[in-house]
Amino acid sequence: MAEHGVLVWLPGPHEPDVVAALGQEDGLVVTRRCADLAELLAAAAAGAGQIAVLALERGVDRTRIVPLARGGVLTVLVVGPEDLHRAGALGADVVVPDGTDVAASVAREVRSLVERTGLAPESSPWAWRPGADWDVDPGGERGGASGHDHDSGQGSDSDRGGDGATRGAAAPRRAPHRPGRVLAVWSGAGAPGRTTIAAGLAAELVRLGQRTALVDADTVAPAMAQVLGVLEETAGLAALCRAAADGTLDPDTLRRRVRTMPDGVAFVSGLTRADRWREIAPEALEVVLGALRSRTDWTVVDVAAGPEAAPVRGADRHAATRSVLSVADVLLAVVPVDPVGVRRAVQALTDLPELDAPGELRIVVNATRPGPARSADAVADALVRFVGRAPSWSVPYDDAVGAALLAGGTLAQHAPRAPARRALAGIARALVAAGTTQADGEPAPVGRRRAPWGRRRVSSASLRD
Repeated sequence: MAEHGVLVWLPGPHEPDVVAALGQEDGLVVTRRCADLAELLAAAAAGAGQIAVLALERGVDRTRIVPLARGGVLTVLVVGPEDLHRAGALGADVVVPDGTDVAASVAREVRSLVERTGLAPESSPWAWRPGADWDVDPGGERGGASGHDHDSGQGSDSDRGGDGATRGAAAPRRAPHRPGRVLAVWSGAGAPGRTTIAAGLAAELVRLGQRTALVDADTVAPAMAQVLGVLEETAGLAALCRAAADGTLDPDTLRRRVRTMPDGVAFVSGLTRADRWREIAPEALEVVLGALRSRTDWTVVDVAAGPEAAPVRGADRHAATRSVLSVADVLLAVVPVDPVGVRRAVQALTDLPELDAPGELRIVVNATRPGPARSADAVADALVRFVGRAPSWSVPYDDAVGAALLAGGTLAQHAPRAPARRALAGIARALVAAGTTQADGEPAPVGRRRAPWGRRRVSSASLRD
């Protein structure tokens, strides 16, 4: 009879009983009794098992469990009572509370998991990807992040077995409103003005009545805090990613780490030092973006340029950029007008299909200048010729951009009549018009001028459920 391989790592007294109980189940065989987490991860990567049974010990968090799921390994997490409140947000398929009948519970849940997923024993565990259609929105399948309502970190009664085991494959809970959209502001290598455009668009979206969050997810040259004139001693995004990886990201944590700017933008600050890029784990970043998406209309994310090719082994500095691009609804590529910048942009856009970025691609040409040979037209011709895409918008060169940077704020605050600011306002109106529909499918009216006191503003408190 064909068998399913099970990897076991359970420090403590339950491990022999669990192994014995699994061995008594038809079609299951314990292929490795791992001495530590590193051995379990290595065995899973080598294809030694299709199911991993592990304890919630030091080092086990979402950044360890989600890669197992993406590699096709089902996970059963044994959790002590003190950690049950956060276990449901770690991404395991099943959570089994630690107790007197752990061995029987684990064996029963592993058998149920195999039957429920239809895991074929004769296939390679890496050929089957149960997380291929996983929605990264909080509360989604496979124990997805508790972004909507995860103070308890546990599923509903209908998601539990009779023994209290929590199944990660429960149906997702719905947000109280239509999930917002993620806008990734990206470019080829260099500094074409991504951060300035991201900050300006976030401010314009708020002026259009959109609840908007602005996230600095640049792991190479984070600078959003400086552009906005904000003094940040801690990295808000890194703190949120740590909470998401640990399964403790809740509305209160989100509120504490989000700074409400004077114009109403909910700002999540980036790294204070670029060499701390390992703190922005992609598995955790997706959870943070899902939590913001569930509470806002738009989440504008400034990411690093490129990215470079992923390393064969070891940590990937551009993994956060790839993660954002993979979940973004709209990808705004910023292209400068200088020849070097255009060449880099063409190369980046040519490589874009390899980055798993399914969102709608829009191109904006930045810092255009008038003249006999109009730079915007020249860049547009190059993009059409080499990429097959024409730019959607252009932003003119404007001395007010530098003045706003020195003043520590957006163009809307310091130069509301500047040509560049008017161009950004037009882009924001177009984005809202494209992403907002009424019940009958007609485009919703946007761009209506409001008195300052009539503007809907995002506050940290509004990020609560």
